[in-house]
Amino acid sequence: MKLERTPQEFQIAQKLLLNDTVQDLKLPTDIPTDPDEFYQDFGLLEHPLTREPVQHLTAYQYAVWKDGFRHKYREVIKSQKVGITTSSLIEDFQKAITTCKGKEILVIAQDTDHAKDHLYTLRKLISNSNKYSKFLISKPTELLLKDEVTKVMQLFIHNPDNPHKPTRIIGLGGSNPGSIWSWKEVAHIHMSDIAASSRIDDAEVFGAAFSRLANTNGTMLIESPPRRPSGMIYKIYEMSKLKKNIDKDSAIGQFKIHEIPAIMAVDAGLINQEFLDAERERLGPLYPMYYECDFYNSSSTWYKPEMFQYGDYGEDM
Repeated sequence: MKLERTPQEFQIAQKLLLNDTVQDLKLPTDIPTDPDEFYQDFGLLEHPLTREPVQHLTAYQYAVWKDGFRHKYREVIKSQKVGITTSSLIEDFQKAITTCKGKEILVIAQDTDHAKDHLYTLRKLISNSNKYSKFLISKPTELLLKDEVTKVMQLFIHNPDNPHKPTRIIGLGGSNPGSIWSWKEVAHIHMSDIAASSRIDDAEVFGAAFSRLANTNGTMLIESPPRRPSGMIYKIYEMSKLKKNIDKDSAIGQFKIHEIPAIMAVDAGLINQEFLDAERERLGPLYPMYYECDFYNSSSTWYKPEMFQYGDYGEDM
């Protein structure tokens, strides 16, 4: 005769199964909160020039990351090639295994190809981490659905608090606001180089992004080179940094602003001055926009619109 479990017995069995699964995964629990300590614990990056391990975050990478604990919203106006995108992706992972467990993190780039590349970068970094690679779900388990495994545009991260509900890091293109509306439990949004999106009017994209945080009290990080002095990137900068047209009830005026020109990366040893000198000669009047965090004066009429396409100028590392 087959004996059925009582509801209480079923709950006890489920709890034991969950505990056994978490123990079998051997997920680390000693997770540093300090950015530089977590970076060193996670695994060192390779210097783009010397190929040697980078022992510490730069001072500006540390400051941006540290401010994520102090400020709900952050905007980083940055030069090309200063390393903020990569350190911000590692920060996304730290959030996935700490403050955002069981929730969704959106990584929104200027288009889907760049979003895919960001998730590829982060997946490789996690996979190469001696301590944290076990968090990455690469194959189904008895506690998850068959499709709850890491894919090209989604990373599934083990949630030790509830193995039935993994954390997800989701890559999206910023040219389609409809793709942002779909997500229901967004705890953090990371926008990268969104000023390079093909959309002329990006208000709907930002409206969709802010709406995702309404029920979670979630956080947002925007890191992007400047473009023209218009659009939401500039509006946030104008209201939060320049204190113009302030609306105290709007999140747009509540951002912590960081500005990271290329000279800071030279001082940190990430870029050499010879490269910048060559870029200044090549770009001419456009140089300040790409390397000095300068919103280009769109009242000038001599330039052509295609000059503002990022194209061959490269992306952040």
